[in-house]
Amino acid sequence: MLESLTPPTDNLYKFIAISGLAIALFFGWSRVKIEMETWNLEKDLSSLLSTQEKLLKELFASGFNNLADEVEKGEIKNLEDTMARVEEIFSSTSPKIEANFQELVENTWKRGNYDREHSVEKSTFFCFALVGLGISVFGFWLWWIRIQKFTDELLQLQLAKARKDLDPKS
Repeated sequence: MLESLTPPTDNLYKFIAISGLAIALFFGWSRVKIEMETWNLEKDLSSLLSTQEKLLKELFASGFNNLADEVEKGEIKNLEDTMARVEEIFSSTSPKIEANFQELVENTWKRGNYDREHSVEKSTFFCFALVGLGISVFGFWLWWIRIQKFTDELLQLQLAKARKDLDPKS
């Protein structure tokens, strides 16, 4: 009955060390996953900002350049025609700009909420990973000091004895 309750490794110190490594790896990976998600959100925001910039440049470059050309050619003769043309330019481009801007605001809000929700988790996961590393170092240190040094010394003595027994001169 008692034989079935043996620990999973050859001694408790290695078990402590391996458990510490497992804890450090788990919480380290959890922290990396949160950082990767943050990076993805930042990448999405960057993409939306560049799209917004492109749309605004398109509005001002093509729309207002065309308006200036029309004024120079004399196609637009009074202020009412100019205002109607400006409104036409804005109405054709404005929905795209507004939709992109709305998405930009939503993603910025999402990014801010994500940071707020996960800021404690980031710190906690980092601390647990450090604790896991500490446990692992402690376990390996105990294993080295209390087991491995003596095992190495015993092996050296056995090797010296075996060499002495095999040496025909002695």
